[in-house]
Amino acid sequence: MRNALAARAFALVLAGVMAAACSVAESGAAAVETPRASGAARAETFAPAPTATTTGTSVPMTGMDTEATPTPAPAPNYDELPVAANDPAGLVQQFALIDVAIHDPSITGAKLAYLGHLQQLALGRLSDYPEWKDTVLAGLGDTARRAVAGSAEAGKQLRSMGGAIPNRLPDWKIVAPAAIADLLSYYQE
Repeated sequence: MRNALAARAFALVLAGVMAAACSVAESGAAAVETPRASGAARAETFAPAPTATTTGTSVPMTGMDTEATPTPAPAPNYDELPVAANDPAGLVQQFALIDVAIHDPSITGAKLAYLGHLQQLALGRLSDYPEWKDTVLAGLGDTARRAVAGSAEAGKQLRSMGGAIPNRLPDWKIVAPAAIADLLSYYQE
């Protein structure tokens, strides 16, 4: 039982790392529908929380059940844990903030870690509400849209992988790398 839990934890961490790596991908792949919780289950799972963002512009949203328009929110408090938005308009603002920060070389350290965490939470929220995807993507700029669409697709593909979860990690041995000249020669072939 303990090995199965460790393997699942390892798989979840790996999925998170891969989703983060794919968040800067430049491709937008087709969506694959995945099962999701019922509306009642989602309402119990996610309590409303304030949306952290620094953008002050309203983004027109279409295709939503309600007439929600994003409103400016205070700048993120980098000393607290990030919280993903609970509506498409809030996710648009958060993804736009994240996209700007990723490309800003002055954002480093704790701020960058906070925004990376926020990105993972926002992508998770988007996967919980796939019906928001088109609305959120429509509200983003090209760069952010490609990153969010690529990350969402990568997450769906990871979740769709079937098969038994290994109950034991393979044995491995860490060895010293080859000389730098040898390693460089592989790339120069």
